[in-house]
Amino acid sequence: MWLQNLPADEVPECGPGLNYMLENFPLSEVLSTVFYGSGSCAEVIWSFAGLSMPMWTLAWYIGLGLATLWFVYRPSKH
Repeated sequence: MWLQNLPADEVPECGPGLNYMLENFPLSEVLSTVFYGSGSCAEVIWSFAGLSMPMWTLAWYIGLGLATLWFVYRPSKH
């Protein structure tokens, strides 16, 4: 969520490390990625009801965590 809400000029480079790229990609693609960078991890590709996937996952984690706490700590009725 933090990356997706940054201004475009402040998005850091996203991608694998240089050693990994040198071992697995053609040199031309490695050079292109190194010199131009890629902010693709900050792109909002999917959204529903105005929320992106990271926001939905956060909402579900909080909801499931609260439900778990409620079930664990509710008074039992014997």
